[in-house]
Amino acid sequence: MMTTGVEGLVITKSSQLKKQAHNFELVSFSKHKKNKLKNDSDELGNVKDPVSVDMKKARFEVYKFSKSDLNFSNRQKSNVDLAIQLGARPPKNEAKNYKKLKEEKREEAVIKEETKYFKEISRNFKMKMDNRTKTPHHKLTKSKQNGILNAYGKAKLKSTMKSKR
Repeated sequence: MMTTGVEGLVITKSSQLKKQAHNFELVSFSKHKKNKLKNDSDELGNVKDPVSVDMKKARFEVYKFSKSDLNFSNRQKSNVDLAIQLGARPPKNEAKNYKKLKEEKREEAVIKEETKYFKEISRNFKMKMDNRTKTPHHKLTKSKQNGILNAYGKAKLKSTMKSKR
């Protein structure tokens, strides 16, 4: 046999306990935290230098001002550069069709070969022109190689010295 309550509800054990819930008391436990001893050096290290903070802000303001003069595409590139400086990952390279990429590399190789060829021709031409304009120095160097006195010339005997002999 079930007993019914005032409103026609069945009285259960949980509904009887609900009436006694006004005696409920909440107790929460927390761990005891030790007070850390602060050194003077720690306090100085934690406080940021206001001048350096102001310099950072000023540098950023200058960066923003310089960015205002750029066109749209360059502004986007500078935003990406700033994000990378702040620690973001750089964007991935654009995907290219392999055949087109191969053709571009082939063209670059041809251009590189041409520039190398032209540099070599210009170097050879320059050396030939230098050889034409240079005066031959080998005669001067030969005379210096004979001895130290040859640079001063030869001594001439006077006629008076000849007569004494």
